[in-house]
Amino acid sequence: MTDYCPQQCLEWLSTQVTRNKLAHTWVLQNMDMWVETYLMAHHNIRVRNAAAMLLVALVPNNNFRQAYRATRSFMCPNKDVMQVRPVSPLSLSLQSETLDWT
Repeated sequence: MTDYCPQQCLEWLSTQVTRNKLAHTWVLQNMDMWVETYLMAHHNIRVRNAAAMLLVALVPNNNFRQAYRATRSFMCPNKDVMQVRPVSPLSLSLQSETLDWT
């Protein structure tokens, strides 16, 4: 499942590990399967951020988890990804010409 939608799986797991001891234990025991793959080596920054949130969710200190979330939302690491960039009229005309050509 994580091969097809890793971000959603990691986000779901990060909500489960704080509520479910079995999920918490399973994620801890299988860290060798997901930490390097999704936290360090994945090409998508959103997947890496979801893996980081899962790692933070494993920390048993609620104050630490809340402080980490507050810091991350304040810093907004996905600002460039989420920002809509204006399109110039020239690029719009080139794009329409390209679409008409095909």
